[in-house]
Amino acid sequence: MRPIRRLGVVAVLGCMLLVSGCGSHSKDKRRSLMVVVNAPFSRTPYLGRAIEDGSRLAAREIDQNGVHVGDTAYDLQIRTMDSALSPARAVANVRRAVGDRAVGIVDEGTGIDASWRIAAKAHVPIGVVFEGGEQVIDPQARPNVFRIAPTDHGVAFRLAEYLVPKGLKIALFHDDSDYGTAGAVALHSAFSRNRTSIVSDQTVPSDALDLGPQALRARDAGATALLVWGQPATIASAITAARSSGWNVPFYAPPSGADPFVRQQLADHPAW
Repeated sequence: MRPIRRLGVVAVLGCMLLVSGCGSHSKDKRRSLMVVVNAPFSRTPYLGRAIEDGSRLAAREIDQNGVHVGDTAYDLQIRTMDSALSPARAVANVRRAVGDRAVGIVDEGTGIDASWRIAAKAHVPIGVVFEGGEQVIDPQARPNVFRIAPTDHGVAFRLAEYLVPKGLKIALFHDDSDYGTAGAVALHSAFSRNRTSIVSDQTVPSDALDLGPQALRARDAGATALLVWGQPATIASAITAARSSGWNVPFYAPPSGADPFVRQQLADHPAW
């Protein structure tokens, strides 16, 4: 089972533990409980589908016995909403989920800094399965938000521990998406004691089709490695910019680099 799909399973199970109560396992007619999957299906289909698949798998497993609250048994209904990586749209989805009486939300994480309040007022738990920024989780301020994913802090420090001993001169690219912005914070913390390893640090537009100027700036700075933290499209654009100019610098990336979109964008150049 793919890692993100497993996270979707755990997130649904966690939400059900929070909404279910003790009671007899009655054989009476079952009712339905809705769990919403709030993910960027149109912008990063691989990620959205993986979260949805994990959530549906968990729902099927739970439905074998049902969720029992008192004498009533419930089945789970999974409903998807497309955030399109837009914080405003993600917040609107959470508002709609609460209005439609969802009992839990499995969320990619975009817009969580605003959407958690809407869910909290309705006592709806949110399980975040992708965004790893430190601000996402706060047990005191955001008691309804849970993360079932590696933190950006942990991933960034592992990258630093791996790259610094190699003696590489690293250029950092991070896009202006929520994911890229949180990643930049984690990277700056991870490399804070080894700033001499960083020769270039650039924020790039998440919708940029050509990162040629940024790649040239990194190359002129003497970079011998590129660490790109952002959406899959950003990673693909960075690789294209470097390789098309003849720069065979090694690339490193967080989990978003494993998205099939990256390979699809580079399919015409397998050597890259």
